[in-house]
Amino acid sequence: MDKIPVFDLLFDENTSGVDTVSLVNDPAMESHWLALNEDSPVKFMLQSEEKRILLGALLIPDKLILRRDQEGNAFFIRFSREVIEKTALKYYRDSNTNNTNAEHQSEWTLPGVYMMGSFIKDSSIGMLPPPSLNEDHPDGTWFGFFKVEDDEVWSKYVKEGVFNGFSIEGKFPLSNSGEMADVNASNETKQEQDTYTTEMDTEKKNWLNQFLTKLVGELPETPQEETVEQFEAVLSDGVNVVARPNVEIGAELMEVKASGESPVSDGDYEMEDGRILSVEAGKITDIKEKVEEIEEPVEENAELKAELAKVSEAVATLAESMEAFKAELAKANEAKDKAESELEGFRKEAQELLTELKNEPATEAAPRIATSRKQTSKERAIAKGIALTKSKRPNFFNNN
Repeated sequence: MDKIPVFDLLFDENTSGVDTVSLVNDPAMESHWLALNEDSPVKFMLQSEEKRILLGALLIPDKLILRRDQEGNAFFIRFSREVIEKTALKYYRDSNTNNTNAEHQSEWTLPGVYMMGSFIKDSSIGMLPPPSLNEDHPDGTWFGFFKVEDDEVWSKYVKEGVFNGFSIEGKFPLSNSGEMADVNASNETKQEQDTYTTEMDTEKKNWLNQFLTKLVGELPETPQEETVEQFEAVLSDGVNVVARPNVEIGAELMEVKASGESPVSDGDYEMEDGRILSVEAGKITDIKEKVEEIEEPVEENAELKAELAKVSEAVATLAESMEAFKAELAKANEAKDKAESELEGFRKEAQELLTELKNEPATEAAPRIATSRKQTSKERAIAKGIALTKSKRPNFFNNN
């Protein structure tokens, strides 16, 4: 079997509650908006024909009420006992007992029908409906007594069965209970929802139509306002005008004033967009389009032009100087890099020379003889160091 979700109706003290009870042909508890009139029969009984009092259930706890959303998806709603009790109290607190209508039509109010009392069934304290109601409702069901003072409502629409139940109107938030129920768990079917339109006999329909006509009266037909095409414009001097139907040859041109409209005098009139209207006998006889003025190019000031040329020349010279400076700087950087490389080589050779001198064995000093002689290794190393110093000296130390 198909199962559909069950939603609980909640109660919010500020926004929830029942504001109206409607007398309907096929009563029910319908949707979360609760224009309850189609899905779940809650019949009333004639509690007292002499006193014209009606008694019936308004809300039944945990009763599954079949509903469909705008896409046609079916779901159930239900009231808890706690929500029903809070709703009944708020209904009285908000003084809604006189709010009644027919078939949930707000304009079909029933001033001669009002609630005179209600109670919530509680078997533990003996708060029960009369057995003659012949309906077994659970504890927590909200029952209402309604007084019908209008003779025609009582005789033609209550006693004849045009109206045979209560249906509430109100607003409640929904909460998904997480439960699923068989779609056939509700006694209401689509066929029963359509009972009023398919099975109600012609005579009762006529009575109801007459009754509703009596309530709202014959509504006069709303005359269709004739639409007049017109073009509102402002002249160059600030005068407001209206051209009917548009700014075209043959159209009437009216000046708009606080006191009303009047035809403009004969003559030519310039509009804000530059068009010229010629008017005779209150009508446009000619339209001249705005002539776009072509501005002649203004010759540049010779002196200014010369100054701009000088500035351009100076900028070009500066650019050349910058390029030359960049080239010189590049050369200097290149020479610096080369000198640093040569200096590093000199350091390495000097280090090698010092190492060689340290490793040379010590010899006794010989007497100086003026004749030529063979150099010692130490002397050769010193001479080599001097020659190396001269040859490896960086170029940038030279003055020539």
